Amino acid sequence: MVRRIFKAVREPGGHGLALWAAWGALAAVHLAILAALRAFWLFRPDPFGHPLVGKVDWYLFHSIAYDSAATVMGLLYLLPVAFLLGWLPELWRTRLGALVAAAVALATAGLLALGQIDFEVMRFVGTHLQPTLLQTYGGPQLVRELPRLLLHDAGGPYLGAALLFVAPLAQWAWQWHWWRRRHVHVRAVAVFLGVAAAGKIFTWLWAGSTWKVSAVAALVPALTGAGQRAELPAATRQAAVADHQARWHAAHPGDSSVFPSAETPLLHLSPHVACINGATTTGCTSDGDGDGAPLSQDCDDARPDVHPGAADVPGDGIDQDCSGVDAEPWNFLVLVLESHRGMSVGHIPGAKSWSPQLDLLAKQGLAHGRAQAAALPTIGAFMAIHTGLWACSLDQVATQFTLARMPSLPAVLARHGYDTHFFSAFDPAFDNQNVWLRQWYGEVHYDRSREEDAQLLEYVGNWLSERPAGGKPFLVTVTTRTNHFGFERVAGVPKTGDESWPERMRDTMGYCDTAVGKLLHHIEKQPWFAHTVVVVTGDHGYPLGEHGVWYLHQSVHIESTAVPLIVAGNHPALQRWRGVVQMEPATHVDLAPTLLDLAGIDRSGAWVGRSLVREGLGTAISFKESHMGIERGRLRVLAEEGHASQDEFSKSYDRVADPREERPLPLTDAARALATEVQRASDLMRDLYRRDQILPQGWGPAGARQPGK
Repeated sequence: MVRRIFKAVREPGGHGLALWAAWGALAAVHLAILAALRAFWLFRPDPFGHPLVGKVDWYLFHSIAYDSAATVMGLLYLLPVAFLLGWLPELWRTRLGALVAAAVALATAGLLALGQIDFEVMRFVGTHLQPTLLQTYGGPQLVRELPRLLLHDAGGPYLGAALLFVAPLAQWAWQWHWWRRRHVHVRAVAVFLGVAAAGKIFTWLWAGSTWKVSAVAALVPALTGAGQRAELPAATRQAAVADHQARWHAAHPGDSSVFPSAETPLLHLSPHVACINGATTTGCTSDGDGDGAPLSQDCDDARPDVHPGAADVPGDGIDQDCSGVDAEPWNFLVLVLESHRGMSVGHIPGAKSWSPQLDLLAKQGLAHGRAQAAALPTIGAFMAIHTGLWACSLDQVATQFTLARMPSLPAVLARHGYDTHFFSAFDPAFDNQNVWLRQWYGEVHYDRSREEDAQLLEYVGNWLSERPAGGKPFLVTVTTRTNHFGFERVAGVPKTGDESWPERMRDTMGYCDTAVGKLLHHIEKQPWFAHTVVVVTGDHGYPLGEHGVWYLHQSVHIESTAVPLIVAGNHPALQRWRGVVQMEPATHVDLAPTLLDLAGIDRSGAWVGRSLVREGLGTAISFKESHMGIERGRLRVLAEEGHASQDEFSKSYDRVADPREERPLPLTDAARALATEVQRASDLMRDLYRRDQILPQGWGPAGARQPGK
């Protein structure tokens, strides 16, 4: 039987099997060379000498799985043609057959070249090849800079460009040689088909993110412009800008900051910064508080105790001498806990208590009972926490807009003398954090041996304990992972229930909570701890069957978006809030302006949130794919991208009377207005990211360069 099959494969006219096997051989060559290019991509450092990924073997395995699955699908499209030609004896050996083979070889070689370009784009700018990159950043400057960038590539001068030409030519020659020999290596084809089938099965079973290692063939629809959104109409942009600036002023009562630019409408400047950056001349020579310093020199012209030359009170969070930062700025320790759902943290109204250590910390600082993730999943929260910006529906900011100028909390703190460190429990390359971290932080810490929470937080505690008293102020951000979807009870996680997701998650959340408590207990006796503000939040929540939902991508109901948000420490601005559970809506975008406020740093920039230690009207906006949520006052409205004006796609809830969103309200005009507002916010943010109009030219992630600073 086996001999007959082999003979049918080798003989022309064998019911299409001969041509099918020959084309399978061509695909095998393509996949082999593509795997080699993937290896060159993953094993080389990025152009600046940093490791591209932390788990090279893991990424290479997943890449080959997705590439092989895509190759199988490509061959299936050719199957009818193969059978048609195979039924005609000797046709595959004719000129027509040769032309078909040459076309296949050229097409796959072109796909290989496209893949190599994509790999190099990913190495340099952290995103896939897409038309918006050339539309926004192409032009003469790119042509001038490209040779220099390739020459100084730490992964090998011009190596990426060489592979772009060598690999497709080698593949084409190898495939054409194989075809001309009229001989099919059945065992090689069998190995290829086995690998491809295994890859296809793996891609069906594995539910993880595929973005970074997506198949090269997936680039083709994007490059043809499929799915590109239309330009934002001027009237919609104008209405969205008006919405945003009204939200901002309501969140900052009494603040006299100005919005100086229609082109970058998120940018707000305090009167002092507006004067020194030339955004205004109005009042710049006046002395409103009578302290002898005009507004252009006085960083707070409403307080006579604040002016250049004033005595700066250390540690009060106020920059009395206008040096740019408080005399003894506070340290910040920010813990971002994986999937730490607010609906299971006891101090949040309507919640259970699976995190007693966080409940205890909430009594020692300012806690928020209505805090939410600004964007889901983890990478959305990562961007909102660091940039203080809203996301948008459907698009993922971290992966699609990697060259856009954005504000950054760690970069601003670093410019004011802070030592900045990021500790991650998972490989930051997986969801494209690396491209941002290398811009923002002084040092990034990741080791695959420290991926569970107890291991990581013990390491962080030991690392922090070695910091000397009186050193530079620091920002240390830590992200955990044990409570990730699947909620596996790793070593050290107690088993208190059955194998259902809720029972497993209760155990993994409790494990993380215990590890946080041990970390804080370990460092609380350090001399610098009394001068440290601790922030604890979750990256997002997680649904456990509420509203019939069991997966994070299915909705932005409160169980998916609610997170703990605690700001604790001995900072003077926090004393009035000690033990308070604040019920004003809050989100991750509020963290950057809050920490800058506590450090005594001017909050001018594109931050869309508010300082949580000041009074103001909060607005919580959340995005997850096509799902949108907005909360203000008592009202929360859920809407769908593109359908915000249609009642059947919206829901509203009273979050004070109904904190778990169990009783939908009839839609009112106020609810419809919020649905329209969140749609406009999404449209505006997408437009600003795409056009790179978050910050003006000359503003980097650390903000404007002020004269003399």
